[in-house]
Amino acid sequence: MLHLRSRPRREPARRPRAWPIVALIGVGACRESDEAKLSKLVDRFETHVYVGLKVAALDPERDSEVKEARRLIEELSTTTSTAGLDARDALVLGKAAWTLRSVGAKEVRRGRDSELPPLLPLLTSSTSIDRSTDHALLLLGLLALKVHPKAPVPVSNALLLYEAWMAGEAPLEPSLEPIVRAAQAYAMASSDLCDLASKFSDLLDKTPTGTKGDELARIAGMAIGMGHLAAHAPQEAGLIITLLLIEHVPWVLRFVAHVFTARCWDGRKNEERAATEWRRALDVAAGVGVPEAELSFLRAHLALRAGDLAEVKVQLSRAESTTLLDDAERTRLRTLVASIDPDEGKLEELLSSARIARFITSIVIGRLEAAGALDVPELKALDPARLWLGVVERSRQHVAGWSGWLRAQWEAL
Repeated sequence: MLHLRSRPRREPARRPRAWPIVALIGVGACRESDEAKLSKLVDRFETHVYVGLKVAALDPERDSEVKEARRLIEELSTTTSTAGLDARDALVLGKAAWTLRSVGAKEVRRGRDSELPPLLPLLTSSTSIDRSTDHALLLLGLLALKVHPKAPVPVSNALLLYEAWMAGEAPLEPSLEPIVRAAQAYAMASSDLCDLASKFSDLLDKTPTGTKGDELARIAGMAIGMGHLAAHAPQEAGLIITLLLIEHVPWVLRFVAHVFTARCWDGRKNEERAATEWRRALDVAAGVGVPEAELSFLRAHLALRAGDLAEVKVQLSRAESTTLLDDAERTRLRTLVASIDPDEGKLEELLSSARIARFITSIVIGRLEAAGALDVPELKALDPARLWLGVVERSRQHVAGWSGWLRAQWEAL
């Protein structure tokens, strides 16, 4: 009979192979699905109140609780005070919010089984807006409020997630399809729901990009808040977004949706799925006419993320023909390219990477200044967030208001 002590020398040899497999199985078994995480993320107080307001407006006779919520809202709306809420108003507001929370929580938990009619027909003369389109338009409106620097109210990710999920995957009007899918992907990726983000990114990738001046350009270009979204984009995407903001504002949201989805997968260390989204983002930039020489800078930047210094060298060599460079910058670029050696040690690679990143940034900053995007003195510093805001301020001169566009769309429908 074998005793446990008869196998001591074999155990160490097996453990290194067995434990990683066991660990991977354990992680996979314990990982919560995106759908389960989504249901928890939207099951929040602010979403309950938001949806409760919808119920009170659309189904005021549903039950006694809804009637009470509506009564409290009407009572609060009749206040004549101009100095803000007094103690009594605050009490009524608290009661209303708590009642709305209860009403909304029940509706939120119904999910896509909800039979609540569309809200927008109540606000407009349109009667042809279905539930999916209603949620889609509300998603766009909430997103515009969230990213607009002067939005009067904060918009939480939970509200975006709710409308993004409720808008579903059913086909929308062709003019809405691309921008709504982009908004859905962004909302999911921003909350680390990578699988759901990829689902909507896949739908987005199947929609035509369009050409300058078409309906997609008109719709996306009027979203003045979308440019501000670049302020929240990861640093790796900043270079491409900058170029898009200056010359191709209509495609910013589409691009950022792919970028955020890529970053979501980067966070999960899934290189394959991240690479798919990065390629899509680059395709958007190429598809809207960013010059190939400038795309070479961007391809070099993405190659740098992958640690492929040989490809970085190839792409930067191609970038020498760009009109963005003056003679001094072109000389610096040639010197930099000549100094890149894929066989260098890790320290040298890191230093080379840092030099490349700084150089590319200086090129883009130069372009921004030439385009007048940095005319505001306090925005000349190389602080990315303030830099993007400066670009947006410049872009805002060329686009109409989001709320005006929404009204026009509602009336058209």
